[in-house]
Amino acid sequence: MESMESMSALERMVDLRLAMHGQLPGARVDAAARKAIAEFLQPGWAARLEGQGFEVLWPEQGPLRLTVLAWRQPQAWHGSPADHVVVDHLPGDQEAAARACAALDTLGPPTADFDLHLDARLVEVRQHLLLRGLGIDSVTLLGRSAEALARLPAPRPLLPSLSLEPVAPRHVGAVVDLFRAVFSAHPRWCWFGAHPIWLEKLRADLERSAANPTGAVEVVLRAGAVVGHWATGISLDNALWGRKAGMGVVLHPDLQGQGLLKLAYARMLTAQVAAGVEVFTGGTSQPAVMGLGRVMGRRALATWIRRHDRTAFEPAHFEAVLAED
Repeated sequence: MESMESMSALERMVDLRLAMHGQLPGARVDAAARKAIAEFLQPGWAARLEGQGFEVLWPEQGPLRLTVLAWRQPQAWHGSPADHVVVDHLPGDQEAAARACAALDTLGPPTADFDLHLDARLVEVRQHLLLRGLGIDSVTLLGRSAEALARLPAPRPLLPSLSLEPVAPRHVGAVVDLFRAVFSAHPRWCWFGAHPIWLEKLRADLERSAANPTGAVEVVLRAGAVVGHWATGISLDNALWGRKAGMGVVLHPDLQGQGLLKLAYARMLTAQVAAGVEVFTGGTSQPAVMGLGRVMGRRALATWIRRHDRTAFEPAHFEAVLAED
């Protein structure tokens, strides 16, 4: 059973992350948000209590200004093991940033499974980790659905050789095969995109969408074959954001640069606005997505930090999208 001291420590960590989250546009800071944050942090704190993790909480008493938490996950959400790391401090707290960097240095050389979803506002920590041989795998972008739709340039008409259909049971296997083929050949754009465990999760999501269509979950067909897929998953009561959507687009390589990205966003954002969605998020390393995101008013929410030999990009690849933070 957890001691009162350990429960209090977890509550202090939740307080700090909730304060950080509350500074973001559109964020919820109610009991539901607190519960979601506690559920995210609890496995790492439980590992620490069992002597299997690492933590730095500063100061020792009162409201926290810094959390550094690390623990091993034999199988993370993407299907692979992860040495999961959390770093939280309020943006602009220079002393906390310096202490965070010092704490991270005590972890030793980063393993191949190093995995940190770092708030994009924590620039000093990000720069320190890049100097230690880590890299940015992708950025998570945050946008306002109505604003993004209003600012989105008009898409080109769909090519006559292509057609769109809502995802149906007959498409599921072909979409999974498309993900496997694209990301096996081009893992830099999504290193876990062809992982068997992640593909099985994708298959289950597609089957649910095909059985109960909601929003824009569509396939792009050419001569009857699936050559593209986009989906916006809509939640009307997300614990951290309220009415929120996620987005994903995958296209056969020979369809890139033909205007389909704008069309995909137009259709997904239209579905979001019709459902009353307020914010949408998504992770990417694609220059076209980052560039269009800036046009639509999206901002960098977080960076995925991994060991440099597990990333395909130099920091300059993300410079423009991170320059605003």
